Amino acid sequence: MEILRYLAVPLILTLLIETIALVILKERRKRVYLLSIGMNVVTNISLNLIGYYANIEKIWVYVLMVIILEAVIWILEGLGYYLEIKEKRKAILYTLVCNGMSFFIGIILQGILNLIWR
Repeated sequence: MEILRYLAVPLILTLLIETIALVILKERRKRVYLLSIGMNVVTNISLNLIGYYANIEKIWVYVLMVIILEAVIWILEGLGYYLEIKEKRKAILYTLVCNGMSFFIGIILQGILNLIWR
């Protein structure tokens, strides 16, 4: 049950935050929203499974691993947006805004939820 919460909470937060980001960016295409959801299900769950099962004792190694994996995710999702919308600037904007908001707001919200669930 612990792993379910470990995977579900970040995924739900990510999906909500990035969908709101696309609304703020005035995206109207349903396919872009579906693409965002699909990419985030794959990348978010993958990242969190790696984090869950990684047996890393030094915090700086864990942080470095997360930074590298997040960078890979941002590139992959940017490529995904580009392949769908065919506009390089918009794809870069979408991945930066969506992933940036998701990363920073998600950390704050997950920290708050972890305090509540203690």
